[in-house]
Amino acid sequence: MKKIGIGFLVAILLFSATGCGCSKKEEKKPENSQIHGNTNEGVIQDQELGSLKFTNTALVMENGMSKLTTLVTNDSDEDVQVENFDIIVKDIDGNTIVVLQGYVGGVVPKRETREVITECSIDLSHATNIEYSIRNI
Repeated sequence: MKKIGIGFLVAILLFSATGCGCSKKEEKKPENSQIHGNTNEGVIQDQELGSLKFTNTALVMENGMSKLTTLVTNDSDEDVQVENFDIIVKDIDGNTIVVLQGYVGGVVPKRETREVITECSIDLSHATNIEYSIRNI
C-alpha cells in the first residue's frame, strides 16, 4: 500500500512538473520583425590576412540591427598575436559604411579557430564588401 502511495505521489509530481501535458504557447514575434541575410559575394567570401583565414562569414539583419559572424583560423605552426582587428564594411561605390571591431582573445593559437561575433545598430543590408585589417597595439 505504501508503494502505491509513493508511486501515485511521484506520478502527480511528474504530471505537474511537465505542465499537465499542455504544450507551451509559442511567443509570437512582432509583425514588423524582419530577419534577412546579406549574401553578397564580397561580404561572405573567405579571406586571408597573413596567417589568419576568415571563413564562414554570415551577416544577418533583424529590425535594423546587424550581426556579423565569422570564423578566424590560424593555420600556421605558431601562435598569432592579435589585439584587435578592424572589419571594414563598404557599399557598392567602395565607401566605408562602418568600421567594426573584432576581438579573438589576444592570441589565436596555432592550428585553432575562433568564432567572432560583432553586432551594430546599423542595417548593413546594402553592404557589398568586407575587408579585415589587424591592429596590433
